[in-house]
Amino acid sequence: MTRLLSFFRCYRLNFRLKELVIAMGLVLALIVILLQIFATFPTMAGYGMNPTLYHKERVVVLRYAELRHFRLIAFRDERTDQVEILRLIGLPGETVTYRADQLMINGQNKTERFLALSRQSYSESGLTYTEDMAVVVPAHHYLLLGDNRPYAVDSRSVGMIREDQIIGVAYFRFPTLTALIGQ
Repeated sequence: MTRLLSFFRCYRLNFRLKELVIAMGLVLALIVILLQIFATFPTMAGYGMNPTLYHKERVVVLRYAELRHFRLIAFRDERTDQVEILRLIGLPGETVTYRADQLMINGQNKTERFLALSRQSYSESGLTYTEDMAVVVPAHHYLLLGDNRPYAVDSRSVGMIREDQIIGVAYFRFPTLTALIGQ
């Protein structure tokens, strides 16, 4: 009788363990499917976003996030067919002006806190970090600039980015192995 009871206990334990493994597998499959639908994981290429993002850093891009000023935007560059990441400065229909390193959008001064250190080192040397410009962003287009303004290939050199080129908004980054081990 005790052997029969121990058999049933063992059978129930194995059955519950199988249920748990199946449930975990289904949850994992659902997570993978949702990530494929709502997110992508491109790798930063180049140095146009230093020091915010470094070359070969991987980021999490959410496809259906709201596009707002100063968010990092992933888009497909038609010239190279690669995913690029730049900062959103101008929305469709806005007038964007830079004068003496001061950003104005539709006549209102905007502060770019993410550029404070870079801009300060340039101004101490008597240089301008962002060259003067004034543009009106066309409908269904966006003005994207790199944080490493003197070296970035962005909307100033390749033109505005069309709405259909945008993949999504970058929210999280995964540091490179070199950054993690400190070399």
